[in-house]
Amino acid sequence: MEFLQEIQDIGILDTVKNASYLFLGMLVGYGFWEFCECYAKVGISRINPFLYPFMVVWGASGFFFLPYVEYAHLSYYAVPDWDIPLTVWMQLEFLQHRSWLFSSVLIPLAFLAIAQLLQNTRQRHSKRINKVFKIFIGSLKDISLGLSVGISAHLMGDFLLQWIRSGDTSINIFGWTKLYSLIWLALNLLLGLIVPFLIIRKTK
Repeated sequence: MEFLQEIQDIGILDTVKNASYLFLGMLVGYGFWEFCECYAKVGISRINPFLYPFMVVWGASGFFFLPYVEYAHLSYYAVPDWDIPLTVWMQLEFLQHRSWLFSSVLIPLAFLAIAQLLQNTRQRHSKRINKVFKIFIGSLKDISLGLSVGISAHLMGDFLLQWIRSGDTSINIFGWTKLYSLIWLALNLLLGLIVPFLIIRKTK
């Protein structure tokens, strides 16, 4: 009976922690949007208002609150926690939870760099191809920007939500010391907010 109660308590704590990441993600995402409204109004007006919050939530908490659907496992996890199911599926020794790659904004910033490169090197073809290509680049940028802000909110939650004793409450990057882990998380948190803002502000 005590064991069943413990399992139930763990489930409640998981829900509370996931909901906290979701709330923090929405708060950071809204604050970032409002900040851009003040200091990068032209650029933020070009961001898709539906795609941006969708990716913020995915980056911060995942869609844990949706009904379970087969083959949609990754959608239930925040992107920084993707190394949990990938570790189980791929069974790679070097891929462990809190890996330096997933506990960072490197993935969305890489997509953002690709979008910028495609935009800068876009060649003139037919008007239709140009329009489709432009929509693709714009969507890739919106996805990357929202994901970067969402992951930053998740990393912020890693600092703030350690008091919820559910799952892995450590902030140590796998194989790293605590000091280097803290520096890495703080650096990526800042990059995940500053770089998107600079990109949005640069938009004419």
